[in-house]
Amino acid sequence: MTEQQLAYSLLSLGYKDYIASRVLINNGYPGQGLTLASSAVEKYLKVILAVNRKTKKEMGVHLDRWDKLKTLVTECYTDISKFLDERFMTLLGKAYQARYYYNLSRPITISEILRSPYQRAIEEYTPPRKTSWK
Repeated sequence: MTEQQLAYSLLSLGYKDYIASRVLINNGYPGQGLTLASSAVEKYLKVILAVNRKTKKEMGVHLDRWDKLKTLVTECYTDISKFLDERFMTLLGKAYQARYYYNLSRPITISEILRSPYQRAIEEYTPPRKTSWK
């Protein structure tokens, strides 16, 4: 697979994860939506790595190691930290850890992730669901 093919594949999969994340969050499933948001953002960042000819081994860094991934992207593109909210990226890293629980150094409860400031913001700004079509 060429770098361009890999980048396109990551971009396509990332977009699907993004759409699924929005659907889940908007329908009251913030934990599942956060997991897919984590996957989408990671894939989008790896598109940058792929088009800059990073190997699959170099791209084997995930959001749970945000500092390393940020460094890789910065080396071949630009300092992305000025465009991204560090707290949100840390939260996505925790969602990644919850997704792959066998690599955890300590147990993480779902409430650690769900009761984050972002969860409260989602709850406060989510419009009420329509119960009927009028």
